[in-house]
Order: sequence, then C-alpha cells, then structure tokens
Amino acid sequence: MHPQQIKEKLKSLIEEASTIDPSLAIRLNQINNWIKDVKPGTLMSKRFVLLFLQQFIRDTEIRLDIKRLTSEAERQDVYELMTPPERYWYGELFPRWLSKNDPKFHIWRKKLMSGEFNQEDEKLINLIANVIKLNGGQALQRYIVDLSMASDIIVSSIQEQPLCMQLTSQSAILILKKIR
Repeated sequence: MHPQQIKEKLKSLIEEASTIDPSLAIRLNQINNWIKDVKPGTLMSKRFVLLFLQQFIRDTEIRLDIKRLTSEAERQDVYELMTPPERYWYGELFPRWLSKNDPKFHIWRKKLMSGEFNQEDEKLINLIANVIKLNGGQALQRYIVDLSMASDIIVSSIQEQPLCMQLTSQSAILILKKIR
C-alpha cells in the first residue's frame, strides 16, 4: 500500500469508527496525526512504519467488521473461525490496547519513525513461529504486541490456549530489565 493510500484509508477508517467504536477512532486519530505531515517519499523509506501501518489498518478493518455484526452469536461465529492467537488478539489484547492509555505509545512511535526500531530478532522470531506452525501450533506476530506489550509473538498449541512470548537474546545485564 502506497503512503498516500494509507493516509486516505486512515481518514476513512476514522470516519467509520467514530460511530461504531469511539476508542478505535481516537487511536486512529493519534496514528493519523503521527504521520499526516510526513511526506510520502519519506514515509516510503520507513519500512517498519509502513509495515506497522498496514498491519494496523488490517486489524482495524477486522475489528470494525466484527463490531458491525448485530448479534453476539454472529461475533462468536467469526471468532470461532480464527486461530486461538487471533481470537486472543482481536477479542482481548487489541480492544484492551485501544481502550487504555498506552504509556509507551509516544516512545515507540518516535523509535519507529526515527529508524531506531529495527527488529534485530525478526529472523529468529519468524523461525520460531514457523517451527510452532510446523508442529501443529499457531503463531501471530503484531508490532503493537512487540512495541507496547513487551511480547514478541502470540502462540498456541494443540490445547488451543494462547500465550504471549517474549524472546530475549541480549546480555545478562539487560535480561533483568526485560524480566521486570
């Protein structure tokens, strides 16, 4: 998706969410304000910003689709079609992130835009996710989970219970901070 398309999509999603999901509309506005003055060429050069925005837009569309359903039974049918990590993301974590203050929000947006976020462990996380899937489990990766919730991946196994995992391959000094 091209940066101009992303900006237009965010505006239309803000309008749509304002009547369906006010907390989503607020977060969409925050994201829109974050990128509205960034030139398309500059935005195009920000790989992780673009990936985050595309993922956020996709998650927003799914949330709005679920919210548009008129009955709880219809919503449950949609959730039943999802993997346990998706159900946990769309049914619990994403709505919670939308409705609560994210104290790290301004920090990670700045890191994403400045290029400080580089996801050095991306290959390792992808490898672990693939191994989990090859062994009958499911895995879901979201930038919000990584940047705001101190987890790298949401997984489940044959018992279908979701679990958020934080992978750490850093020095012993930094591990204590991560554990806390």
